[in-house]
Order: sequence, then structure tokens, then C-alpha cells
Amino acid sequence: MMTLRALSAVAAAFLLCSCTPPVSRVETVDDRPHLQFAHAPPDAVLLLDGRVAGLAAAFDGQNQTLTVDPGVHHVVVRIGDQVLYSQNVFLGEGTKTIDLPDHSQ
Repeated sequence: MMTLRALSAVAAAFLLCSCTPPVSRVETVDDRPHLQFAHAPPDAVLLLDGRVAGLAAAFDGQNQTLTVDPGVHHVVVRIGDQVLYSQNVFLGEGTKTIDLPDHSQ
């Protein structure tokens, strides 16, 4: 009798321990396009669609890139009143590198 109770208790404990809820894992992938700049002077300001996005040199691809929504964007890089780059750029997927001309003279 005692053995049957002990066996029942062990079986019940085993069943309770093995009843764990299922675990699910969800990962979100951000596959929006990225923009980076090569040879940007340290004081060149980046404007994306008319808004200041920061210093162009900060988005060099080594430290960080600028994540944008897909589509056409107006990209301007300037130092003060001097425009170094101004183009409408289509960004679809992946990373686009804009190679700025050397303005060190």
C-alpha cells in the first residue's frame, strides 16, 4: 500500500515537472535600406529630405549607417553654404555608399 502511494506520488511529481508550457521566440529583422558616406569631411552636415540627419562623417559605415525607409530621398551634404553633394537617391534594399568628392583644397 505504501509502495503504491509512493509510486503514485513519484509519477505525479514526474508528470508535473514535465509539463512546461511551450516556448516560442520571435525575432524582428529590420531590412530597411542603409546609407553611408565615404570621404565625408568631419564638419559636413547631412540633410535627408530637407531635415538635418547629423554629420555625414558619423555615417561612415564603420561606426554606423543611416537607416531610412525605402524609396526616393533627397540627400544633401554641405559645409556651411557650400554644397558638396545634392542628389535624389533611390534606396531599395541593402546599403548604399555615397562617395563624396575630395574637398580638402
